[in-house]
Amino acid sequence: MTENELKSRLREIALSCGGSGPERTPAGPAVYLTFDDGPGPYTAGLLDVLKDCGVRATFFVTAQKPDCLDLISRASAEGHSIGAHTFSHEYREIYAGDGAFLRDFLACEEMIRARTGRYTRLFRFPGGSSNTVSRITPGIVTRMSETLTAMGFRYFDWNVDSGDTSGIRDGGTVLRNITEGCRGRQASIVLQHDIKSFSVGIVRDVIAWGRENGYCFLPLGPDSPEARLPIAN
Repeated sequence: MTENELKSRLREIALSCGGSGPERTPAGPAVYLTFDDGPGPYTAGLLDVLKDCGVRATFFVTAQKPDCLDLISRASAEGHSIGAHTFSHEYREIYAGDGAFLRDFLACEEMIRARTGRYTRLFRFPGGSSNTVSRITPGIVTRMSETLTAMGFRYFDWNVDSGDTSGIRDGGTVLRNITEGCRGRQASIVLQHDIKSFSVGIVRDVIAWGRENGYCFLPLGPDSPEARLPIAN
């Protein structure tokens, strides 16, 4: 497909997802648990915990682990939100040009449709919108954020970073990062990765802490409060 053909197809996909209302502010303090880079070997256990606790979360998915892709179907069936993250997760390929980015985005959307029966309007940039790897193609994140938003897609960064990809290897530190980051916020969008066992392992503790302190747990939707990092490219 040419770049224009890719844009046309993605525009059709966004339209098929329907519209959304204005951004909704949660009635009380809310935590939006979001998990990137899966599904992977720990995703099933995470889904078990979320089901046991009666909590719905958001999964920004990839195709990195083909043997685990059926878990996207399970997550969707159990009421979790599914967002596009990346098909290949190869940053230097995805950010090699506008066409490369759109091609990967479309592949991710088609994968989600195949596993859930529908497309999604939600996405998260590989590395977040503030990533600097994308500078191999100057301005690509700025252009893609404008292009995809105009089509009707909605991207989410985060305002609470668990730190589970920053060299941390113990769940206790991840738990502390999350609870301290959420404290005092009306809407906390938490970044975690379900490919990290120690991060998945403290989710039940996060939920217990949140409920003890008056937080509800919600999945992201097109009208959820946004969290945007400064675009670096």
